[in-house]
Amino acid sequence: MIKSLWTKFGRGLTATCGLALALGVAATGAQAQGLPAKLTVGGLLPLTGNAGFIGEEIRQGLDSYLVEYAKTRAAAGLPEINVVYVDSQADPRVGFQGYQLLRSRHEAQLIYLTYTSVAIAAAPQANRDQVAMFNVTQGEVTKLGPLFTSMLPAYSIQGEIIVKEAMRRGVKTIALLYENSEAFVVQAKAIENDVCPRLGCKVVASEQIPAGSTDVAAQVTAALAAKPDAVFPIAIATQIVPVVRELHTRSYKGKIFGISDMGGVASTNNGNLIEGAFYTSFAFDDADADYKALREGYKAKHGKELSQYVAMGYQGGQIIAAALKAMKAAGKGWSGVNFVEAQKGGPLPTIAGPVTFLKDGRIVEPMMLVEIKDGKPTQTKRISLAD
Repeated sequence: MIKSLWTKFGRGLTATCGLALALGVAATGAQAQGLPAKLTVGGLLPLTGNAGFIGEEIRQGLDSYLVEYAKTRAAAGLPEINVVYVDSQADPRVGFQGYQLLRSRHEAQLIYLTYTSVAIAAAPQANRDQVAMFNVTQGEVTKLGPLFTSMLPAYSIQGEIIVKEAMRRGVKTIALLYENSEAFVVQAKAIENDVCPRLGCKVVASEQIPAGSTDVAAQVTAALAAKPDAVFPIAIATQIVPVVRELHTRSYKGKIFGISDMGGVASTNNGNLIEGAFYTSFAFDDADADYKALREGYKAKHGKELSQYVAMGYQGGQIIAAALKAMKAAGKGWSGVNFVEAQKGGPLPTIAGPVTFLKDGRIVEPMMLVEIKDGKPTQTKRISLAD
């Protein structure tokens, strides 16, 4: 089974990013004598299948950062980093096999992955192995164990950020229309049961939509009957489209707020359906000098625009390096425990602004407020949980 999964670089289970192959010291809670000279990171990413483009672009971003890291790491006294990539296919079963391969054959001491379902599948064994897992996704990591951290704000945090922004714009009552997949259920329930009671808004309707359903008339009818100040569609882009189309058909004139997935609606040429809507997105600011340099360099090299996934991969590399620098400064050796604790000692500098990790492993970083104008996303400002 494992043998059949191996393919060439760019499409397969394993490949290196051109940096020296390395073995980190055993990942126990005990402090070692300084950082190792070399460190192996397992890149557990979808490289084939429907989500293959996501993993490939994250890999491009991480590899791009590691080229820059290699230029300065020796002078800073930091380890060489080698990334061994394994194709998870965004499938929990395949992802767990990939984790086992990374540990048994490559003895990877840090797992860099995306897709929460894969993280959940690998979590029990990773916890037993005391291996830190750095999740390039928005899933809630608090259930997975103390050595799991996530690079992007969890949906629950994004929900609080956008609710605060809605309230600044006069919203007092909210109708939630959310997909019944786990991440979106978590966010909707967090808004209804925690965020609004704490901040002083009120959820007047909370309607769940089966994943993949395009018949949303009943849910939209119930939501609008409650006469909310704003509607919050919470789902993947393909699920949001029928919701906003139904709102548009009913000539809904109220406010619409959402999270990053709403950006996909505009990319499917349905931006007119959410004209004037606000949502939070990844905080890559077009005006930021470091991000601009990355974007221009990427376009010059690849002949195409930088995607958010490439930027995420690059940012993830920055966070790993910043944690290593913090460990070096504190005189701590490599272990999963020490790596996670170093992440929580932030703020850590990135192309999306400084990020901080909470004690429960959730990340707090700026999000970009985006408004749909003339059917297209327009960046407005950076906002954060502290605002």
